[in-house]
Amino acid sequence: MKTTKVSTEETRLLIRNLIQKAKDSNLAQWNEGLNFAEFVHALWRLFLRHDSFKNSANKILNQVSENYAIEMLAEEINSVKS
Repeated sequence: MKTTKVSTEETRLLIRNLIQKAKDSNLAQWNEGLNFAEFVHALWRLFLRHDSFKNSANKILNQVSENYAIEMLAEEINSVKS
């Protein structure tokens, strides 16, 4: 699957919105004692399964591969927690 700059930016925006929504709903909170990779994968699973997030998560998967989505999620979490 090819991604374009537009779809990549759109995907990043969707991911940022999912992160913010999870934080606002108190469904995700980072703390320094967590294993980062496990946290990212658990958050991604939440996005795929929870009714409030799964439509956006599936839209992301229509734009990029799951591995790339998880990589982008990790990058966005790092930018938020830095």
